[in-house]
Amino acid sequence: LHEKLRLHKERLAKAEMLRQALIKTKTEKLKELFRKIEEVSVDKERLLDEKRQLLERKMERAEEKRRQHLQCIVAKAHDEDNKGREIAFINGLEAQNKLHDLIQQHQIHSSRLADMAEERCRRQEEKAAKEAAALERRRALEAERQARLLQLCEKRRERCERIDRQQAERREELLEQAREKARDRQERLNALVQAQQAKECELVRRIQQKQQESARRHEENIEQIKRRALESSILRCSRGCDDAPKIGRYERRKLCTLCHCLLNSEVYLLSHLRGSRHQDALRELLDAPHVSSEDTATYNLRHIVDAPDNFEDPQVTRDKERQKALKKRCRKIRSRMAGRARDYDGGYKAASAPQTQNSRRTARALHNISKLHSSQGTGPWSATEVAALDKSLLELLRILDKKDANEQAVFCALNGYENIIDLLQSLLLSSASSSAAEAVRNTKKKKSAKPINENDDKCDNNNKENTSRNESQKNIQNNSKRKNSKKSQQRLQSSENDTDELLSLVDSEASIASSNNTTPRCYVIPSKSAGLCSRVLFYSLAGNTKNSLHLLYSNLASVLVDWLILRLRDMTVEISSSSTAASGAPVHSPSVFTRLPSDPAVTHTLEVLAEVLCVVSEADLSTNNNELKEKSDTAGLRLQDLVSYCVCVGVADRVSWYLSHVQGPAPLDADPAVSELILAAMSLLSAMANTLLTRRSNNNSKEDPTQLLGTLQVTEACGVVSLLYGLLLHAGGRSSYLSPTSTFTSSPTPPALANSSNASSATTTHSSNTSSSATSSATATPSPVHLQLEQVSSSVTVHSIDSSSGAEYTGAGVSSSCNTSQPPKLLPAIDAITIAATTLLRNLAMLNLGVFQGVLGSEGISLELRHVASFLLWYCSYWPSEPILHNIIALVGFLTVNNNENQCVVQTGETPTVLQQLCGLPWQYFSEPRLTAVLFPTLLACCTGSPHNTAILHTEMSAQVLEDYLRDEAESSSSPLLAILRQTKHQE
Repeated sequence: LHEKLRLHKERLAKAEMLRQALIKTKTEKLKELFRKIEEVSVDKERLLDEKRQLLERKMERAEEKRRQHLQCIVAKAHDEDNKGREIAFINGLEAQNKLHDLIQQHQIHSSRLADMAEERCRRQEEKAAKEAAALERRRALEAERQARLLQLCEKRRERCERIDRQQAERREELLEQAREKARDRQERLNALVQAQQAKECELVRRIQQKQQESARRHEENIEQIKRRALESSILRCSRGCDDAPKIGRYERRKLCTLCHCLLNSEVYLLSHLRGSRHQDALRELLDAPHVSSEDTATYNLRHIVDAPDNFEDPQVTRDKERQKALKKRCRKIRSRMAGRARDYDGGYKAASAPQTQNSRRTARALHNISKLHSSQGTGPWSATEVAALDKSLLELLRILDKKDANEQAVFCALNGYENIIDLLQSLLLSSASSSAAEAVRNTKKKKSAKPINENDDKCDNNNKENTSRNESQKNIQNNSKRKNSKKSQQRLQSSENDTDELLSLVDSEASIASSNNTTPRCYVIPSKSAGLCSRVLFYSLAGNTKNSLHLLYSNLASVLVDWLILRLRDMTVEISSSSTAASGAPVHSPSVFTRLPSDPAVTHTLEVLAEVLCVVSEADLSTNNNELKEKSDTAGLRLQDLVSYCVCVGVADRVSWYLSHVQGPAPLDADPAVSELILAAMSLLSAMANTLLTRRSNNNSKEDPTQLLGTLQVTEACGVVSLLYGLLLHAGGRSSYLSPTSTFTSSPTPPALANSSNASSATTTHSSNTSSSATSSATATPSPVHLQLEQVSSSVTVHSIDSSSGAEYTGAGVSSSCNTSQPPKLLPAIDAITIAATTLLRNLAMLNLGVFQGVLGSEGISLELRHVASFLLWYCSYWPSEPILHNIIALVGFLTVNNNENQCVVQTGETPTVLQQLCGLPWQYFSEPRLTAVLFPTLLACCTGSPHNTAILHTEMSAQVLEDYLRDEAESSSSPLLAILRQTKHQE
């Protein structure tokens, strides 16, 4: 017997040795194969670099030749100019020489004339002396001389006449010759000028032609580069590359002609090409069960093209129909809210203001604000009035900053809400009136450009329409100047009428203003002052249930919603105008912005509405008293109306449009107020979802009368996932921080946890369990977790791993890429946005799981969410953040529970996948009850109905911890994921 045992042990040892040798041989072969693959990839990259360098050298030579040719042309033109300047210089020298000769002759003549004058004087003196002596002789000869003189004069006169006549004839001949020469010279000059102009025109034409040809070639090269980039992107997506794609939108959307699907960015391209819809279409096209990678790449290149301009997006059509339906519901909700506000008797408002330390200061500040408001006319406020308004608002902020309930009650009792909201309403009405008037002027200008016969037919109608609009604007301005001393019932009625007129005016001019006016509206007070008004309202409501109920019951919150949507529209116009100015024409999709507009009034108004919803929905109004119970139901209806009104006027749509332009941290770095606005918007959306969730839990109803879920579904959860993707993965995914030389262990531990003594022992135990499960994966038996799940009636059948599944899956213990440097720590603003965004998505999952899985499991969004989850799990392993980590774990669980398609998402991608990262969390998540209650329901949700995920789970961790959790805590756990799994099990 001992001999047999010894022989058996020797055989086992020999088999083990042979097995180790075989494993070593296979490992060497795999290493050799990987080395050859690396060499081939290096050769390919080298060839591509050589081709690129050759192309760059050719382009540089072509550019040098073109530059030399242009220099030759410019040199020729310069030679002609130099010749002309030389001729002018020679002519100038000749003229100067002639002038110099004339000056010398003039000097000689002057000297000769002077000598002659002196000689003449001397002779005259001698003559005078001689005349005195010969006077008598002269007298004798005078008569003879006179006769001779007359004769001489007659001859001279005749000679002069003859000379003058001859000179006149000669002068005429010279003038005629000069005119002939001038005509000849002018004709020659004209011919030369025309020839020069013709030559210049020909030269300009050739230059323009060459420039046009060069520009055309440049455009063709750009188009070819874009096409090659798209083809490279398609080939990379077809080959299976899982790097995080860029979130930047295409300048021109792409169309998959095979699936008739529009693709807005590379994210949607990658998600669509790897999606089941496209793969099924390829298999159906080729009529084959499997499609090779070469055929896939070929057909992807063939069917991914630029979308035509006339292609109608079904989603846009559905969104227009939804907007029309919401616009119809808006007036009904508005009238219902106004009717309920008329029934409010001010029960939550104190009859008299309580006496506090700052009650007089509060009353004085409110009186100053009311006085400034009542004394204002039309147009912007002066700087002195704005300073006085800011001073009063800052005084109220200093009083309410402590969030004292008594000070808040004093503010409410002194009609603080009515004064400030009336001020905002007057600003709202004046801004809308100015916008409508400007839209009417733009319409007149546009119509005046039409033919006269069209204007004559519509002249009367336009005059009537303009007259009615002017009358409505005058009525609005008159209504906004009503005094605050009127009764509350009259104020509510006038507010209702003013807001109805405002909505009708804005609706009638919205399309005109959007098409003709792209400049932001100029308000009558600065945005800073409007933001101070909203901050005062926020501090007066913070944690105060009565004030929040008063604001809700008196329908003042609807005015805040109108004010908010007007400011959001102006921010939309500002972004559109900036994008148009940057690109020269409006684009179909938002581009990457380095700076986004921010408005403190929008930020603080969002905070006010979120605070009202949170405070009222979280108030403990549940009681057995019928009267208090009726008040609770009334408050729920008011909250439901407020949420419905926010949805109908388009707050969620505008927020989604704004968030879609945040495609990186650049806008947050440029303006910190942008992050505050994003956080405020997310807090409002979360508050709306929580309000609907609370209302649904109280009524046990699954309907959505507020249309919030439909809006979140159309807007893809207001673009929160894309926002996270742009902020977290703008520089690339996890692979951009990794090095291909090191190996990855399946359970990365944070540095803070690795230093503790008990952490090392627990990690050793967990690693031993993982390695034992990995070595026995080929011959594993059905796990007892399946029996335990059936006993507690809670979850899913956990399938065993057979040999085929074990052969298909490669565990995390295999050598793979790993991080050589830790990820950079997130900025506080991005960290806060990440927490708020994941909290919003978690609230959406709690509100409606179907909508959550449909939105986050769609093409593009599922890929973004997977990369975001993988990055955050990896980030939290170096920079522990419990809120982010717990939210991501819960989101993965809600995404995958009872959804086979979404369960495939967590197992795909670069290793370690999301599921492997969940299995590799620190040991506390597998031992501490508080943390196991977070992780284990998600792991069970990921494996429900998915044999492949179950195989990965068995390979990455020990199933014993899940068995213990199901046996001990599953029944008593309040996890919503376990509740969903129990409900599914009972239905089966």
